[in-house]
Amino acid sequence: MIHERPGVWSAFGAQGTTELTDRRLAAVIAPADAAEGVQLVHSAAEAVSLYGGNALLTRMLKLCLANCGDPVYAVAVDEDTKVAYETALTALFAAAKPGILIVGSAREDVQLLLRETAEANECLGVAGMKGASADALVARAKALCCARIVLTGPDVLAQDEAVADGFCAAAAVGGAIASLSTPVAPLHDVALFGLQSLSALYTDDELDKLLQAGVTPVQLSGGRMCALRILTTRATAEGPEGESFRSLNATLVTDELLRDLRAALAARFRAAQNSTLTRTAIRSAVLLVLQDYRARGWLSAFGDLRVYADAGDASLCRVEFTYSIPAGLHRIALSAQMTG
Repeated sequence: MIHERPGVWSAFGAQGTTELTDRRLAAVIAPADAAEGVQLVHSAAEAVSLYGGNALLTRMLKLCLANCGDPVYAVAVDEDTKVAYETALTALFAAAKPGILIVGSAREDVQLLLRETAEANECLGVAGMKGASADALVARAKALCCARIVLTGPDVLAQDEAVADGFCAAAAVGGAIASLSTPVAPLHDVALFGLQSLSALYTDDELDKLLQAGVTPVQLSGGRMCALRILTTRATAEGPEGESFRSLNATLVTDELLRDLRAALAARFRAAQNSTLTRTAIRSAVLLVLQDYRARGWLSAFGDLRVYADAGDASLCRVEFTYSIPAGLHRIALSAQMTG
């Protein structure tokens, strides 16, 4: 949506009028009885000190910290309701701008709130369920259907813990996402630390169903716990858009690209006229960013770059282009035939 407030607008928001989120910082929101408000947690020991050893929030923080190299924001909720999570998320974004939100609730209304918050704040959401079958996970992925939401399964048991659930799988996956060095880092067989066992080993047919629906399955691979593929629930959308945003890489690259473009344009053309000369300069600035992304290997191609004045609003300059990102290699089909 393009609003009247001055700025560089895209499909995801504005730059220069709101502070950008940091995709490397994660936040965990889950039930706990102790510390109130937004806390920045640096270690498992600090999590236990703040929230006690038995709280779900503590267990999730331990796993998130084990899988990322940065401190993690934490917000406790006193009950598993949408209202409680709304209050927590409002407090979180008043204090910080995390790039990854991880919630400790299986409620559909809470996870839909997570989707709404992720879309409004240009960040990612990671969620899990508890005791959910493969079919239930597929149904929830269809309900969420968002390029910013990662849904994990099955239930997992963390090391030195006695309770298994899907929220800990979500915390581990969220931490792994936060640790990515680039938005095009491979997202298959991603090692997860701090996990001990699984509640279910999916069959190949179940894995096919989950992966096609955009669910991120945690399984044993090569003797270690890993996320087989980190996908988004947008995979459930019909048509090419669902396929394009099946991989989380597409969302990560798109976010980085649009943020860099908005920053470049807002910095250079804050008080310019919408003239042919200005639009030529805008086109050059956009082209430089796109070429840089292609040189890094973050884009495989781009084209159809158009910069023009809006026909109905002389103060509005429109910039349009197409792009594609490199496809990751996830499978190899080997066929051999003996001829003699």
